[in-house]
Amino acid sequence: MIGRGQSFFVRNVVGNFMGNFVGQLGALGLLVTLSTVACAPKEDHYGCNPIDATGGAVIGSWDVDSSCPARYDRVVSNDWCSQLVWDLNGVRQAYLGHPWMSVSAPTENNPPSSLKIGQEPAADDPTKIVNRYTSELKFGPETTAVTFPRACIEAYGQSADDCDVFAGALTLYLGDSGAAWQSFNITSLANQPTYPQGLVPQPSFSNIFCERVTSSAGGCSCTYDVSLDVPDRGTWTTNDQDAILTLYSDTAAIPYDLDYASDGTVLGMSGHDGLDVMGQRGLRKVYWKKHTP
Repeated sequence: MIGRGQSFFVRNVVGNFMGNFVGQLGALGLLVTLSTVACAPKEDHYGCNPIDATGGAVIGSWDVDSSCPARYDRVVSNDWCSQLVWDLNGVRQAYLGHPWMSVSAPTENNPPSSLKIGQEPAADDPTKIVNRYTSELKFGPETTAVTFPRACIEAYGQSADDCDVFAGALTLYLGDSGAAWQSFNITSLANQPTYPQGLVPQPSFSNIFCERVTSSAGGCSCTYDVSLDVPDRGTWTTNDQDAILTLYSDTAAIPYDLDYASDGTVLGMSGHDGLDVMGQRGLRKVYWKKHTP
Protein backbone atom coordinates (compact mmCIF):
# COMPACT_ATOMS: atom_id res chain seq x y z
CA MET A 1 0.00 0.00 0.00
CA ILE A 2 3.05 2.27 -0.15
CA GLY A 3 3.20 4.70 -3.05
CA ARG A 4 6.00 4.74 -5.61
CA GLY A 5 7.68 7.74 -4.03
CA GLN A 6 7.43 6.23 -0.55
CA SER A 7 8.77 2.84 -1.65
CA PHE A 8 11.76 4.53 -3.32
CA PHE A 9 12.46 6.39 -0.08
CA VAL A 10 12.12 3.24 2.02
CA ARG A 11 14.45 1.26 -0.25
CA ASN A 12 17.11 3.94 0.16
CA VAL A 13 16.70 3.99 3.93
CA VAL A 14 16.93 0.23 4.16
CA GLY A 15 19.92 0.15 1.82
CA ASN A 16 21.85 2.81 3.72
CA PHE A 17 21.41 1.06 7.06
CA MET A 18 21.48 -2.58 6.00
CA GLY A 19 24.76 -3.21 7.75
CA ASN A 20 23.59 -1.76 11.05
CA PHE A 21 21.09 -3.61 13.26
CA VAL A 22 19.76 -0.45 14.85
CA GLY A 23 19.44 1.10 11.42
CA GLN A 24 17.51 -1.95 10.25
CA LEU A 25 15.08 -1.61 13.13
CA GLY A 26 14.68 2.08 12.34
CA ALA A 27 13.98 1.32 8.68
CA LEU A 28 11.53 -1.39 9.71
CA GLY A 29 9.76 1.05 12.00
CA LEU A 30 9.61 3.59 9.21
CA LEU A 31 8.24 0.95 6.84
CA VAL A 32 5.50 0.05 9.33
CA THR A 33 4.70 3.71 9.91
CA LEU A 34 4.41 4.45 6.21
CA SER A 35 2.33 1.32 5.64
CA THR A 36 -0.04 2.34 8.42
CA VAL A 37 -0.43 5.85 7.07
CA ALA A 38 -0.83 4.73 3.46
CA CYS A 39 -3.42 2.04 4.23
CA ALA A 40 -5.43 3.85 6.90
CA PRO A 41 -9.05 4.67 6.02
CA LYS A 42 -9.37 8.20 4.68
CA GLU A 43 -11.59 10.47 6.76
CA ASP A 44 -10.78 13.55 4.67
CA HIS A 45 -13.50 13.99 2.07
CA TYR A 46 -11.69 16.96 0.46
CA GLY A 47 -14.50 19.37 1.23
CA CYS A 48 -17.23 17.05 -0.11
CA ASN A 49 -18.90 15.37 2.83
CA PRO A 50 -20.96 12.34 1.79
CA ILE A 51 -24.72 12.57 1.79
CA ASP A 52 -26.88 11.10 4.54
CA ALA A 53 -27.89 7.94 2.67
CA THR A 54 -31.58 7.27 3.30
CA GLY A 55 -32.58 5.58 0.02
CA GLY A 56 -35.85 6.38 -1.74
CA ALA A 57 -37.29 6.31 -5.25
CA VAL A 58 -34.74 6.58 -8.07
CA ILE A 59 -36.76 5.89 -11.20
CA GLY A 60 -37.22 8.94 -13.40
CA SER A 61 -35.43 11.47 -15.58
CA TRP A 62 -33.04 13.73 -13.69
CA ASP A 63 -31.07 16.89 -14.50
CA VAL A 64 -27.96 17.88 -12.57
CA ASP A 65 -28.69 20.55 -9.97
CA SER A 66 -25.35 20.89 -8.19
CA SER A 67 -22.18 18.94 -7.54
CA CYS A 68 -19.16 18.86 -5.28
CA PRO A 69 -15.83 18.11 -6.96
CA ALA A 70 -12.57 17.49 -5.12
CA ARG A 71 -9.72 19.31 -6.80
CA TYR A 72 -6.84 17.30 -8.20
CA ASP A 73 -3.53 18.24 -9.78
CA ARG A 74 -3.61 18.79 -13.51
CA VAL A 75 -2.61 15.72 -15.52
CA VAL A 76 0.15 16.60 -17.99
CA SER A 77 2.66 14.92 -20.23
CA ASN A 78 6.00 14.20 -18.55
CA ASP A 79 7.70 15.52 -21.70
CA TRP A 80 8.67 19.21 -21.45
CA CYS A 81 7.54 19.82 -25.05
CA SER A 82 4.16 18.13 -24.44
CA GLN A 83 5.41 15.75 -27.17
CA LEU A 84 4.67 18.42 -29.75
CA VAL A 85 5.25 17.51 -33.40
CA TRP A 86 4.72 20.47 -35.76
CA ASP A 87 6.12 20.29 -39.26
CA LEU A 88 5.19 21.30 -42.83
CA ASN A 89 2.15 19.01 -42.59
CA GLY A 90 0.83 20.85 -39.54
CA VAL A 91 0.62 19.80 -35.91
CA ARG A 92 0.61 16.02 -35.87
CA GLN A 93 0.93 15.43 -32.13
CA ALA A 94 0.50 17.43 -28.92
CA TYR A 95 -0.23 15.84 -25.55
CA LEU A 96 -1.78 18.58 -23.42
CA GLY A 97 -3.42 16.44 -20.75
CA HIS A 98 -6.38 17.67 -18.76
CA PRO A 99 -6.94 20.09 -15.89
CA TRP A 100 -9.29 19.82 -12.94
CA MET A 101 -12.84 20.24 -14.20
CA SER A 102 -16.18 20.54 -12.46
CA VAL A 103 -19.60 19.53 -13.79
CA SER A 104 -20.82 22.14 -16.27
CA ALA A 105 -23.31 24.65 -14.96
CA PRO A 106 -26.55 24.35 -16.96
CA THR A 107 -27.32 27.40 -19.09
CA GLU A 108 -29.84 28.30 -21.76
CA ASN A 109 -27.43 27.21 -24.48
CA ASN A 110 -25.85 24.35 -22.56
CA PRO A 111 -28.23 21.54 -21.50
CA PRO A 112 -27.47 20.09 -18.07
CA SER A 113 -25.89 16.76 -17.35
CA SER A 114 -28.63 14.16 -17.31
CA LEU A 115 -29.48 10.80 -15.78
CA LYS A 116 -32.40 8.57 -16.70
CA ILE A 117 -33.18 5.58 -14.47
CA GLY A 118 -35.94 3.27 -15.57
CA GLN A 119 -37.14 -0.18 -16.53
CA GLU A 120 -37.68 -1.73 -19.95
CA PRO A 121 -38.28 -5.11 -21.60
CA ALA A 122 -35.19 -7.26 -22.04
CA ALA A 123 -33.86 -7.37 -25.60
CA ASP A 124 -33.81 -11.17 -25.65
CA ASP A 125 -37.09 -11.67 -23.80
CA PRO A 126 -39.78 -8.96 -23.99
CA THR A 127 -41.66 -10.60 -21.11
CA LYS A 128 -38.73 -9.91 -18.79
CA ILE A 129 -38.21 -6.43 -17.31
CA VAL A 130 -34.69 -5.13 -16.69
CA ASN A 131 -33.43 -2.06 -14.88
CA ARG A 132 -31.64 0.27 -17.32
CA TYR A 133 -30.05 3.71 -17.03
CA THR A 134 -28.51 6.23 -19.41
CA SER A 135 -26.46 9.25 -18.42
CA GLU A 136 -24.47 12.10 -19.88
CA LEU A 137 -22.05 13.97 -17.64
CA LYS A 138 -20.64 17.24 -18.92
CA PHE A 139 -17.51 18.85 -17.47
CA GLY A 140 -15.96 22.26 -18.06
CA PRO A 141 -15.12 24.33 -19.90
CA GLU A 142 -12.00 24.94 -17.85
CA THR A 143 -9.46 27.51 -19.01
CA THR A 144 -5.86 26.36 -18.75
CA ALA A 145 -2.47 27.29 -20.15
CA VAL A 146 0.74 25.82 -21.48
CA THR A 147 4.00 27.35 -22.71
CA PHE A 148 5.87 25.88 -25.66
CA PRO A 149 9.56 26.95 -25.62
CA ARG A 150 11.11 27.99 -28.93
CA ALA A 151 13.15 24.79 -29.10
CA CYS A 152 9.96 22.69 -28.97
CA ILE A 153 8.15 24.67 -31.66
CA GLU A 154 11.13 24.76 -34.02
CA ALA A 155 12.21 21.12 -33.52
CA TYR A 156 10.63 20.05 -36.85
CA GLY A 157 11.56 23.06 -38.95
CA GLN A 158 8.74 25.49 -38.13
CA SER A 159 9.18 29.06 -36.84
CA ALA A 160 8.27 30.25 -33.35
CA ASP A 161 8.12 33.92 -34.45
CA ASP A 162 4.37 34.00 -35.25
CA CYS A 163 2.32 32.51 -32.42
CA ASP A 164 -0.95 33.20 -34.25
CA VAL A 165 0.14 30.74 -36.94
CA PHE A 166 1.01 28.20 -34.27
CA ALA A 167 -2.37 28.70 -32.55
CA GLY A 168 -4.11 28.12 -35.87
CA ALA A 169 -2.19 24.88 -36.39
CA LEU A 170 -3.10 23.68 -32.89
CA THR A 171 -6.76 24.59 -33.44
CA LEU A 172 -6.88 22.64 -36.69
CA TYR A 173 -5.25 19.60 -35.11
CA LEU A 174 -7.36 19.54 -31.94
CA GLY A 175 -10.55 20.07 -33.96
CA ASP A 176 -10.34 16.39 -34.87
CA SER A 177 -12.12 14.29 -32.21
CA GLY A 178 -9.48 11.55 -32.33
CA ALA A 179 -6.63 14.02 -31.89
CA ALA A 180 -8.47 15.71 -29.02
CA TRP A 181 -8.98 12.35 -27.29
CA GLN A 182 -5.30 11.52 -27.74
CA SER A 183 -4.11 14.90 -26.47
CA PHE A 184 -6.43 14.90 -23.46
CA ASN A 185 -5.67 11.35 -22.34
CA ILE A 186 -1.93 11.52 -23.13
CA THR A 187 -2.01 8.24 -25.01
CA SER A 188 -2.24 7.17 -28.61
CA LEU A 189 -5.49 6.05 -30.19
CA ALA A 190 -3.96 2.59 -30.59
CA ASN A 191 -4.01 2.29 -26.78
CA GLN A 192 -7.60 3.54 -26.42
CA PRO A 193 -9.85 1.17 -24.43
CA THR A 194 -12.62 -0.50 -26.38
CA TYR A 195 -15.88 1.34 -25.70
CA PRO A 196 -19.33 0.26 -26.87
CA GLN A 197 -20.70 2.41 -29.68
CA GLY A 198 -21.69 5.85 -28.48
CA LEU A 199 -19.97 5.61 -25.09
CA VAL A 200 -16.54 7.07 -25.85
CA PRO A 201 -15.80 9.98 -23.45
CA GLN A 202 -15.16 12.96 -25.74
CA PRO A 203 -12.92 15.87 -24.73
CA SER A 204 -12.82 19.08 -26.76
CA PHE A 205 -10.48 22.06 -26.94
CA SER A 206 -11.59 25.55 -27.94
CA ASN A 207 -10.63 29.24 -27.85
CA ILE A 208 -6.94 28.52 -28.41
CA PHE A 209 -4.90 31.71 -28.17
CA CYS A 210 -1.10 31.94 -28.23
CA GLU A 211 1.19 34.91 -27.76
CA ARG A 212 4.93 35.29 -28.07
CA VAL A 213 7.10 34.80 -25.00
CA THR A 214 9.36 37.82 -24.62
CA SER A 215 11.98 36.16 -22.41
CA SER A 216 15.27 34.85 -23.79
CA ALA A 217 13.77 31.33 -24.03
CA GLY A 218 11.22 32.58 -26.56
CA GLY A 219 8.37 30.41 -27.77
CA CYS A 220 4.60 30.73 -27.43
CA SER A 221 2.43 30.90 -24.33
CA CYS A 222 -1.04 29.50 -25.06
CA THR A 223 -4.39 29.46 -23.28
CA TYR A 224 -7.39 27.34 -24.21
CA ASP A 225 -10.65 25.91 -22.87
CA VAL A 226 -11.15 22.21 -22.21
CA SER A 227 -14.50 20.40 -21.93
CA LEU A 228 -15.43 16.76 -21.50
CA ASP A 229 -18.63 14.90 -22.39
CA VAL A 230 -19.05 11.46 -20.78
CA PRO A 231 -21.98 9.34 -22.04
CA ASP A 232 -22.86 6.10 -20.30
CA ARG A 233 -25.55 3.44 -20.08
CA GLY A 234 -26.06 0.15 -18.30
CA THR A 235 -28.11 -1.62 -15.64
CA TRP A 236 -28.81 -0.72 -12.03
CA THR A 237 -29.83 -2.18 -8.68
CA THR A 238 -30.55 -0.73 -5.25
CA ASN A 239 -29.76 -2.10 -1.82
CA ASP A 240 -32.57 -0.64 0.26
CA GLN A 241 -31.08 -1.78 3.54
CA ASP A 242 -27.83 0.15 3.03
CA ALA A 243 -29.26 2.81 0.66
CA ILE A 244 -26.73 1.99 -2.05
CA LEU A 245 -27.47 2.50 -5.74
CA THR A 246 -25.17 0.42 -7.97
CA LEU A 247 -24.70 1.23 -11.65
CA TYR A 248 -23.29 -1.49 -13.91
CA SER A 249 -21.90 0.35 -16.92
CA ASP A 250 -21.95 -1.25 -20.37
CA THR A 251 -18.30 -0.16 -20.58
CA ALA A 252 -15.54 -2.19 -18.95
CA ALA A 253 -15.70 -0.06 -15.79
CA ILE A 254 -16.11 -1.66 -12.38
CA PRO A 255 -19.60 -1.23 -10.84
CA TYR A 256 -20.29 2.21 -9.36
CA ASP A 257 -21.54 1.98 -5.77
CA LEU A 258 -23.32 5.17 -4.73
CA ASP A 259 -24.79 6.23 -1.41
CA TYR A 260 -28.09 7.90 -2.25
CA ALA A 261 -31.11 9.71 -0.89
CA SER A 262 -34.24 10.68 -2.81
CA ASP A 263 -37.52 12.37 -1.93
CA GLY A 264 -38.92 11.87 -5.41
CA THR A 265 -37.99 15.36 -6.62
CA VAL A 266 -34.31 15.57 -5.61
CA LEU A 267 -31.83 12.70 -5.87
CA GLY A 268 -28.52 13.05 -4.07
CA MET A 269 -25.60 10.66 -4.48
CA SER A 270 -22.04 10.38 -3.30
CA GLY A 271 -19.43 7.73 -3.95
CA HIS A 272 -19.66 4.85 -1.47
CA ASP A 273 -16.63 4.62 0.84
CA GLY A 274 -15.20 7.85 -0.59
CA LEU A 275 -15.06 6.71 -4.22
CA ASP A 276 -15.65 9.09 -7.12
CA VAL A 277 -19.20 9.31 -8.46
CA MET A 278 -19.68 7.18 -11.59
CA GLY A 279 -15.91 6.76 -11.89
CA GLN A 280 -15.30 10.43 -12.74
CA ARG A 281 -12.07 11.84 -11.36
CA GLY A 282 -12.69 14.20 -8.43
CA LEU A 283 -16.51 14.02 -8.59
CA ARG A 284 -17.54 13.22 -5.02
CA LYS A 285 -21.19 14.30 -4.75
CA VAL A 286 -24.03 15.17 -7.13
CA TYR A 287 -27.58 16.40 -6.63
CA TRP A 288 -30.12 15.79 -9.38
CA LYS A 289 -33.56 17.34 -9.73
CA LYS A 290 -36.52 15.71 -11.47
CA HIS A 291 -36.53 16.69 -15.14
CA THR A 292 -39.18 19.23 -16.13
CA PRO A 293 -40.17 18.94 -19.83
